[in-house]
Amino acid sequence: MMHRMQTLSAGLNWYDLYRHNYDLDTMVAKDDVEARRGETIINGEKREFKRGYTPSEYTPWVKSLK
Repeated sequence: MMHRMQTLSAGLNWYDLYRHNYDLDTMVAKDDVEARRGETIINGEKREFKRGYTPSEYTPWVKSLK
């Protein structure tokens, strides 16, 4: 039973379950790397950032998520 649960939830990001996804329509069409990229302007300078975390980024010590 535990193996089946792990298999069914393998691609699920548990930390984003209840996060509101404002860009769902635009993110679905893009690949994961592009969809997570964001831009902002700080003190007149354009900067890029990455939205959210993947499970392997959030818990880098867990080897099975890589």
